[in-house]
Amino acid sequence: MTRLIGTALVALTLASGGALAAERTVRLTIENMTCATCPIVVRQSLKAVPGVGDVKVSMADKTAVVTFDDAKATVSALVDATTKAGFPSAQQQ
Repeated sequence: MTRLIGTALVALTLASGGALAAERTVRLTIENMTCATCPIVVRQSLKAVPGVGDVKVSMADKTAVVTFDDAKATVSALVDATTKAGFPSAQQQ
């Protein structure tokens, strides 16, 4: 019986997406935002990355704050997404 419970707990942990996944939030500095449409394009490009949850883009600060599942997305993938959309970015330290 104990073995069955242990096996069930392991299976549940694996099925839940893994115990090591964590939600992360990063702030990116975004280049080339010059008009009211730019933050919309930046937001859409970031939301298209699998694992991204919340995205807040500030035209005034030229930044994006992105919350994502670090088991599904990386900061590099976020930077690549904005760069491919015409808005090079970098993680703020």
